[in-house]
Amino acid sequence: MNHKVNITKTGNPDVMEVVEHKIPSPADNEVLVRNHATAVNFIDTIIRRGEMPEGMMPELPFIPGVEGAGVVEAVGEGVTAVKVGDRVAWMGALGAGGYSTHSLIPEPYVVKISAKTDFTTASAIPVNAMTAYHVLVNLGHAQPGQSVRDVCRRSGPTFR
Repeated sequence: MNHKVNITKTGNPDVMEVVEHKIPSPADNEVLVRNHATAVNFIDTIIRRGEMPEGMMPELPFIPGVEGAGVVEAVGEGVTAVKVGDRVAWMGALGAGGYSTHSLIPEPYVVKISAKTDFTTASAIPVNAMTAYHVLVNLGHAQPGQSVRDVCRRSGPTFR
């Protein structure tokens, strides 16, 4: 059986409950990952507390977790980047269900990881990597050959 952490009401951590549900099947271009690790992100705590901006709060019940790492258990039609048995890290949208033994993730958001990379480390990289990229490239306009220090100096107080 698939276990998930479900939030049925907002509040303190004790509103989270572990429940069983059927292991889902991947649709076209989806990957079913058996999660070995998932990261706890700020967005998960904001949702659990019910502090999302008006109109952005997901419907309850809700399974937190927007990134994780594990092993591919099944792939949907059209998936070519990974295969059953591959070790992967993934990042998904709200509702990706990282706080579950299994997550269905669209293929473009799944990447293979090496046997040397542990699942805990791999599960914590995707959102942090995207945040760093956004800050340095989109906001800081980093160019090839520049260091983080160069971007911060050029960008002024925004990055200090």
